Amino acid sequence: MIVVTGRVEFDQEDLQGNCRHLNRDEEFQRKVMEMHEDICSLKKRDAEKYEATQIQQASTVEALNLLDRSLDSLEEKQKLMNALSRVGGVHLKDNVKRVMEK
Repeated sequence: MIVVTGRVEFDQEDLQGNCRHLNRDEEFQRKVMEMHEDICSLKKRDAEKYEATQIQQASTVEALNLLDRSLDSLEEKQKLMNALSRVGGVHLKDNVKRVMEK
């Protein structure tokens, strides 16, 4: 059935199809927003978990030796690896450059 309103003609089936399409779009947008909220909460949790881990610059040989001895602890080693990995970079070379600049 064709409905005429002013100069625009609408097919009733097209209108119903558009309504179904809008419902799918709303559902998709709702799911995307839920996923976005989940991602934000995970990022916040991870940031809080690793917030205390700071990379200390070893500016002397003694500080470097102290850092080396602290890496004997598996927990300290893991903390340092996590902190260094959060520095980021496109590839390993970029990551090392960023770490060395800090």
